[in-house]
Amino acid sequence: MPLTNLLALASLSPILQRLTSRLQAGEPRLVVSGLAGSALPLLIALCHRTTDRPTLAVVEDPEAAEQVKDDLASLLGDEAVYPFPDWEVLPYEHQSPDSEVVGLRLRALDALHRRRPVVVVAPVRALAQKTIPPSLLAGVSLSLRVGDTLSFHAFQSRLVRLGFERTEIVQAPGFFSVRGGIIDLFPFGVERPFRLELFGDDVESIREFDVYTQRSTSTLDRVDILPNREVVIDPATLQDAALRALIAAERAGLDGAELEARILTGGLFEGVERYLPFYHPDAASVLAYLPLDGLICLCEPSRLREQADAYAHEVEEGYAKAAASGEVVPEPSEAFESFGAFLSRLSAYQVAHLTRTSGDSGLPITDGTMVDNGSQPPELNPKSKIQNPKFSSPPEVCDVAAVPTGSFHGALDVLQKRLAEWRGQHAAILVVCDNTGQADRLTELLGPEGDGLGMVVGNLHAGFIIPDLPLVVLTDAEVFSRYRRRQRRRPFKEGILIEDFTSLTEGDYVVHIDHGIGRYLGLQRLVVDERERDCLMIAYADDDRLYIPIEQLHRVQKYIGADGEIPSLSRLGGKAWEQIKARTKKAVQDMAQELIALYAARQARPGFGFSPDTHWQRELEDSFIYEETPDQLKATEEIKQDMERAAPMDRLVCGDVGYGKTEVAIRAAFKAVMDGKQVAVLVPTTILAQQHLTTFSERLADYPVSVQMLSRFKTPQEQKQIIDGLASGAVDIVIGTHRLIQRDVTLKDLGLVIIDEEQRFGVAHKERLKRLKQTVDVLTMTATPIPRTLHMSLVGARDMSIINTPPKDRLPVHTEIVRFDEEVIREAILREVDRGGQVFFVHNRVQSIDSMVHFLQRLLPQVS
Repeated sequence: MPLTNLLALASLSPILQRLTSRLQAGEPRLVVSGLAGSALPLLIALCHRTTDRPTLAVVEDPEAAEQVKDDLASLLGDEAVYPFPDWEVLPYEHQSPDSEVVGLRLRALDALHRRRPVVVVAPVRALAQKTIPPSLLAGVSLSLRVGDTLSFHAFQSRLVRLGFERTEIVQAPGFFSVRGGIIDLFPFGVERPFRLELFGDDVESIREFDVYTQRSTSTLDRVDILPNREVVIDPATLQDAALRALIAAERAGLDGAELEARILTGGLFEGVERYLPFYHPDAASVLAYLPLDGLICLCEPSRLREQADAYAHEVEEGYAKAAASGEVVPEPSEAFESFGAFLSRLSAYQVAHLTRTSGDSGLPITDGTMVDNGSQPPELNPKSKIQNPKFSSPPEVCDVAAVPTGSFHGALDVLQKRLAEWRGQHAAILVVCDNTGQADRLTELLGPEGDGLGMVVGNLHAGFIIPDLPLVVLTDAEVFSRYRRRQRRRPFKEGILIEDFTSLTEGDYVVHIDHGIGRYLGLQRLVVDERERDCLMIAYADDDRLYIPIEQLHRVQKYIGADGEIPSLSRLGGKAWEQIKARTKKAVQDMAQELIALYAARQARPGFGFSPDTHWQRELEDSFIYEETPDQLKATEEIKQDMERAAPMDRLVCGDVGYGKTEVAIRAAFKAVMDGKQVAVLVPTTILAQQHLTTFSERLADYPVSVQMLSRFKTPQEQKQIIDGLASGAVDIVIGTHRLIQRDVTLKDLGLVIIDEEQRFGVAHKERLKRLKQTVDVLTMTATPIPRTLHMSLVGARDMSIINTPPKDRLPVHTEIVRFDEEVIREAILREVDRGGQVFFVHNRVQSIDSMVHFLQRLLPQVS
């Protein structure tokens, strides 16, 4: 049964039927309370399905927006739901919003402007940020079909105006390239870029292509191209934009010459969005895109007010700080729309106030007016009332009286009793599971009590009970007390591997096979033997220069060392480089002999061939709360194949931090335990051991697997108990530091060793690990492999799996190195806290850590 059928089932509720009838009758305002759990997005979906009109759902913060968007996508389908996120940068900040965020915003605005019957989900902060006006978005957006005629050069200029950047090869959104009569273009919001093939000025074909192989994959009849930024550069209006900047500067008593010059250059620079009103004086909020017959759903109106007031305060702070530092910026009223202005325009729309608390009417309502309790001047007056001519009397508060189902924490006996009670009340019961594996598992665990349950595969963030039907909707996350699986906002993009390891830029360190390490200074054209030749110029010690003819480039390689390491330059004509080469050659020979001995021993002692996946293995993998990346799935499959062979496995899994290596290791460990083998997970630090213990324990909580940790965090008595358990076989998985490979630790039947960041162990520890590798399967995980380990994998001495695809919505790390500054620290922390995130503050001295805590408490009294 698909989750979309829940809409049909819920529509049988008498109270929900009355609500949708009032909506169809054109009642200007509905006030609905008692919408616990996912009953709130369910009602939005019902209202949208009833009206089939563009709908704007306003929620309090990004976390709520993600939940409501995911639930709506499960109920209505992905194609009907568009997120409209806020910029996620502080007001008046020198930073542009992330390009993916801009792409999502513009897609939502375009859908509303085209009057598509979609639901746009926006946090209240996104309402305040003014954006490109509707008339301009419609004027600059492009729709191309096969057979259309376009001016080749004018089209390129238009792409630049829309914020696209020209490059040689298109590998990321926001870029385009031109080769002859072919234009490659990668707009935001699409899974793959597309290739326009022109015959003269006619579009002969439009094809999608793969960024990794650059090969076409499918043909298209039409493509839509939206701007790459919310600021569109128009050469004809740059003078006007510069003039507005000068007027703003004069008004603030500042010098606007620098900003004027920057605008007149005609480029899109970092942070240009904070000057958006100078470029687009008719900038508008998202509400300007919603047709007048659209529906607005205000979710938790009282929380919307709190968040709007907090954001208004941030805007005022940002403006005051910019003005105090002598920066020319638009006034708040030009760049942002107040919540009061938003409320005053609601009279033109049909509005639904939705709250989860029974009997709560949201914003106070009296005698046909909505009292605005805001405090931001001038639009919001604490004593003012916003008149709505459509409201002749206070709207009736309709209480659905839905209640949460609650969490069962894996207590199936309690769940079975509740199921019996609900059946006694003749309730329709639906259980929403992330996937078919979870549904099958729950059916098996419930036994006869599961008969007659509606098992639905989909995503809802929380269950609920609607008593008048009655209808019970329960989620598997509540049954097992797990996080629910988040839906993907957009498809995965494969990582782009480095294509050319020998490409050089000036300043790079290089190694010449005969002369050693030098620094590349660029190409020079020299006359040698009466003819001109291109030569690489390399600097050596004592300011010596060496010129290498371009045809001898194969004798020069880029120097690859540890991150941040600056090598010493070799001396031309000295013997030091020859001595280094001799020592290296001997070390390579020693390593080769060592490898031959190790791999001969591994072949002489066949390992254990693990059994194929069990039913429990599939259940464990299905219960993963996130969506696996393609590289994760590939690495898992490669590891399983190695484990099922008789030869001992020695595989390196290489992937960046947060790319999902630990989940791959958990699946391998569980496979080993299912065959009665023990698993040792070796980590370099006690902190990492504790983290792995928490992760392994949470993932394996529903299975009879004993997971323990062996490190200095354990008392001597606890360590002895764990060691005894390992020797007797009572402990299945042990996670530990170097304490795990000391001589007093023996495992009854070790089958798999997982090593996290092997390069951080000492020489003595590695010798012990070598002996383990002769007999058992070994899985090594790393984000930064040492050159020797990586080289062994690249030449085939070790098997390697690369997890190169980032997880869902992972953004690049933004790093700034600045002086210790209270205001910078405060802003950075508040930005993360305001978006609902957490902050790690790393301090380098244990002795003074308490004083740093007191400093932060004084600086940020509102933060826990």
